[in-house]
Amino acid sequence: MPLVRVSEVLESSHQQALKKDKDQEHLHVIVYMHNGRSIGLVVDRILDIVEESFVTQAQTGRKGVSGSAVIQKRVTDILDVPGLIAAASSSHSYAAALA
Repeated sequence: MPLVRVSEVLESSHQQALKKDKDQEHLHVIVYMHNGRSIGLVVDRILDIVEESFVTQAQTGRKGVSGSAVIQKRVTDILDVPGLIAAASSSHSYAAALA
């Protein structure tokens, strides 16, 4: 399964270089399936999982993010997962598939 490091797609190249120096023993992966294809989204951490209705405030200019919303009294970025995957595909920032 191909892996996409979400932080690498969302952050600047300078911040990416700093984070690449960190060795991680464990990966936190969210599996996203679309049209029969699975892609692993590698995230730094999972803070919480909630089911809640919200209104997205549109945001422009940030690839991979469709906007933000207030969820459980916290401002939260809403990912544009297809856009994030497209950005990763175009920049070839897929991580190697795990065996």
